[in-house]
Amino acid sequence: MEISGLLKKNIGRVVAISCSVIGVATTNLGWAEQSCYPTIDNNEPQYIVAFGSLMQAAARNKKVNNTEVEFPVWVRGYERGWFARNLQKPPKRTVLGVRVEPGKKFNGLLLQSDSKQVSSIDRGDLIFCREKLDPRKLQTMTSEKLPDRGQFWIYTVKKPNNRKPAGKFPMQQSEVDIFLTGCIEQAKGFGVTEFASQCVKTTYAWSEHWNNDRERPVAKLVTAKRPEVDKLLEQLEGGLFDRIRED
Repeated sequence: MEISGLLKKNIGRVVAISCSVIGVATTNLGWAEQSCYPTIDNNEPQYIVAFGSLMQAAARNKKVNNTEVEFPVWVRGYERGWFARNLQKPPKRTVLGVRVEPGKKFNGLLLQSDSKQVSSIDRGDLIFCREKLDPRKLQTMTSEKLPDRGQFWIYTVKKPNNRKPAGKFPMQQSEVDIFLTGCIEQAKGFGVTEFASQCVKTTYAWSEHWNNDRERPVAKLVTAKRPEVDKLLEQLEGGLFDRIRED
């Protein structure tokens, strides 16, 4: 969309009006934020790649209850890890994030959504940008085929928040529990035996800066499969989880 210099001072209004005319959804965001949250086309099916808590049914239903699970996928050209530093909401911590990384891949879950739900996620995820995903970077992990059309989105960590865990910004065990509980659910639900184990193997930046908050969890989830989660975490090199569990 081209906008003449004479209209730049009214850019927010012009973008909103122009987009509504051609049937495309947008929000009243500033110009910088528009680049972080690309325009959503109401006429296209909407798909989101879930890489963390949204793979867990209870967490997903609480946050985006109108989504439908498609199937597990490999996502190529991106890296998942504990490098999304939360500076906005207490307590200070480092959460799971995704960033562009050629040559890397991780396993996730493809969700079908709609424009309203995607916009709702935008408003809630202050440390992530919604990025258009080339569907050629997706590979199904089941016999299902990828959708023929639609807009595909992935949420990547913003540059100021792209930092590994540190003393004042640790990982939280309760958030690890939700993530891996979701992985266990998908492994069983789709019969992809190694899915949960691959969640651990294709997640980077596991750190000694890791707070065992199970007694007073930051992320409360009564359905967490703790014994199964613990068994998965025992895969981590150097006995890292054993040290965390003893704290």
